[in-house]
Amino acid sequence: MFPEINHVMHSAILVVVLFFVMKAMGQPESMAMSRSVLIGALALAYMVMYGHKMPGSLNPRLGF
Repeated sequence: MFPEINHVMHSAILVVVLFFVMKAMGQPESMAMSRSVLIGALALAYMVMYGHKMPGSLNPRLGF
């Protein structure tokens, strides 16, 4: 129905996984959280614009 919800869920999972990986690598909690949220937000923007494929044409649901 709304494929964008899948993109939000995938980016949220990415944030959680990245946070724990960064913590395991010894980064401070605040730095790991900031970096993982930034990467998750960039991934969400990419997925909303292009989906799960390589960039080509923009998502037609954006209306551009």
